[in-house]
Amino acid sequence: MSYQPNIPQSNQLLSLSQLDLLTNFQQLNTIFGNVDHVAYYPATSNSGKHNKSTYVQQASDPSTAAAEGAVYTKSIGGNPTLVYRNQSNGSIVPLLPIVTSTSLNIGGLIFQWATVPLTLPSSANSGTISFSTPFPNNCYIVIANTNGPGTQTFGGATSSFTVNNFVCSGLAGGTVNINYLAIGN
Repeated sequence: MSYQPNIPQSNQLLSLSQLDLLTNFQQLNTIFGNVDHVAYYPATSNSGKHNKSTYVQQASDPSTAAAEGAVYTKSIGGNPTLVYRNQSNGSIVPLLPIVTSTSLNIGGLIFQWATVPLTLPSSANSGTISFSTPFPNNCYIVIANTNGPGTQTFGGATSSFTVNNFVCSGLAGGTVNINYLAIGN
């Protein structure tokens, strides 16, 4: 038998609905016991507690009121990601690291890295490198150095940076591969 949501009816005697009510309780025990929970019966100290939590990916971020938070799954970079939304529709923070080939997000702190070729005319002493993905809010620091075949050395000075890019200074014209690590949010 399956779960019957509309029993007992107001005009039914409980004695006539007893078998249906028992079936409903058995079905609830089976449903909860098979999906994320320890079954209610047979009773143990863990009955009704979670074995795990499974979240359906949300199409949009849920609203939260004052003194209320939400844990849910949303797509970040095409991957379902467990996130927490702070009270009053506050900030959204990934709960687990999000790793792509060139970035890592840990609790909202984003690390980006790459090796990119930079070619400068002989009259230039600095060059701008754009991040593959701009930081949503801030870029806090950029650390850069040279790597591999290139026609010059680079002392690693980053004279300025924004959420979109950074400037390498102290270069001479030519081609160099720049390794960088940028941290922001």
